Amino acid sequence: MNISKLLPSYTRKEKATILGLDPSPSGTTGYFRLELEDSRIVRCTHGVGQLYDVLSGPGPPTLVVIDAPLALPYKGFRRVERKAIKTLGVRLLPGSLKGMRALTRLGLSLLWLHEESASLPIETHPGSTRLILDLSLEIPKSDTNDAFIAAVTGYCLANSNSIVITGVDGVMVFPRKDCRRVFVELFKRCFDTTF
Repeated sequence: MNISKLLPSYTRKEKATILGLDPSPSGTTGYFRLELEDSRIVRCTHGVGQLYDVLSGPGPPTLVVIDAPLALPYKGFRRVERKAIKTLGVRLLPGSLKGMRALTRLGLSLLWLHEESASLPIETHPGSTRLILDLSLEIPKSDTNDAFIAAVTGYCLANSNSIVITGVDGVMVFPRKDCRRVFVELFKRCFDTTF
């Protein structure tokens, strides 16, 4: 699969918005929005809210990265998930579990974003990113922090610094190990100070 078809076609001189989402079947969604100009991050906003309120924010995002499966498996794991487990050693829950099916349905409901944004939503897994980049101490688990990891993973993807796992049943993206510094510095910049 050619990943470039999933990415927005903006030049580095244009403004862009990367939206990271961590939806929950309970109805709340952690979100993190990175606003870029000339490929530099100029603003970040974050919080937790109702999913459709989050999505009706200022203008359509250029790229959406979500912590939710975007396809249902026949049973057990999807092929793309098996490939991610084998390639990267990540830990995932099978989509056939009741809670994962509910999360997948929520993720699938977001595919309408494709009509509003410049690209299809892309799937990631923040828990696996924490393991890959050894971020457990620097970035604790929370809805907003998982959305942060999703957004920064999108930033790494837009800057060609990611690992893209593809399969007939989906696409998953993870940052490369050398992105660790970007995650730690942006986390401090966006959460520890006014930005």
